[in-house]
Amino acid sequence: MRLNAYHEFVNAGNIADLIADYDFILDGTDNFPAKFLINDACVLAKKPFSHAGIIRFKGQLMTYACPTKPAAS
Repeated sequence: MRLNAYHEFVNAGNIADLIADYDFILDGTDNFPAKFLINDACVLAKKPFSHAGIIRFKGQLMTYACPTKPAAS
């Protein structure tokens, strides 16, 4: 397993290149536009992904492996 953290803004111009070399994507972003962008890119690239979110003492985690339609639309 190889884990690489990227400390840059995710946008429509760089997302495909950022996920291209990986088999599974972990989303640790802190805003909905980035999460939706990562979701769309993973669906288009047919890559499974997980995303999580927390606020105070509550959190959620979702793993999505079906590449045929978006998880969040």
